[in-house]
Amino acid sequence: MIDNLMYVMQTTTVEQLKNEIDKNTFVDKNLKDFNKGKEIIDNLLELNKQNVDDNVKNALMIYCMYKLKGGK
Repeated sequence: MIDNLMYVMQTTTVEQLKNEIDKNTFVDKNLKDFNKGKEIIDNLLELNKQNVDDNVKNALMIYCMYKLKGGK
């Protein structure tokens, strides 16, 4: 799965990704969860635009991996 994800990240255009996003037909809780997730990602990307030290960015990426792997 990771190899496939990396392939998609490297080969898919922005327009293709937008089309995939537009295909989502979430309703109710799924729509709420999707929108909340988008907000979180947008806030994270906003942090990246600020003058944040690369060591902090790297530490945050490691923290994300830790959480995704089930860290408490």
